[in-house]
Amino acid sequence: MSPQPQREELFEKIVNENKKTIFAIARSYAGSDAPDLYQEILLQAWKGLDGFDHRRAKPSTWVYRGVDAGFSAQRQVSAQF
Repeated sequence: MSPQPQREELFEKIVNENKKTIFAIARSYAGSDAPDLYQEILLQAWKGLDGFDHRRAKPSTWVYRGVDAGFSAQRQVSAQF
């Protein structure tokens, strides 16, 4: 088995390959607040990166987990105001 790529390199690679899709999802959900949601999605994806096994799952799986977590975090912030 090959070793797990460095965390930062893996994150950068997956984000670069999926950033347009992630932002399009954020824009369709949050409209003018898309940059905030995009940032939250990336934050949640970073937090969940340790659980991503690039040998067993597609990067898109990890991206969509980040999207789900970003939506949840955004809803929690919205509910507070």
